[in-house]
Amino acid sequence: MALAEGLGGHGFYRHYKVFGSTNGDSPRSYLLVVRPDSQPQERYGQICLIDGKLIGLRFDNQCYMVHDLATGRFYGFEEVEKLSPFLMLDATTVLNAADVASIKEAAGTTAMGHPRKERLEEAASHPNPNVRRLASEFTTELRSTTKGAGGG
Repeated sequence: MALAEGLGGHGFYRHYKVFGSTNGDSPRSYLLVVRPDSQPQERYGQICLIDGKLIGLRFDNQCYMVHDLATGRFYGFEEVEKLSPFLMLDATTVLNAADVASIKEAAGTTAMGHPRKERLEEAASHPNPNVRRLASEFTTELRSTTKGAGGG
């Protein structure tokens, strides 16, 4: 999979400026994200432009790659997993309920796509009150899971 800009071509060829590429099958590396509820919810192969970032989703809310147009930085294999699951949301965005449910299921596990604890803690200061509430809920659950598992 790749994110690229078409530069033209004709006949039997096309020219592209490739921002970055990543494998999509094995081993897998993606981040579960929360999409805006207003975004068309295609199940396979979405590319979104949000806040100056090209976001490549392979299936539902599985984000495989991000290209920041302002900095030129590409986040692909393994790097994409370090981003915030709320990168597609602003201060007033309504959250997609199915995406929230999939992240709740993965939070606090080692399942592929699970959000990093640090990104959930950072989301406590997100401008969207629904993201802040959700982040608080996730980090509270993580603390109680850790206490139950480690006895501490």
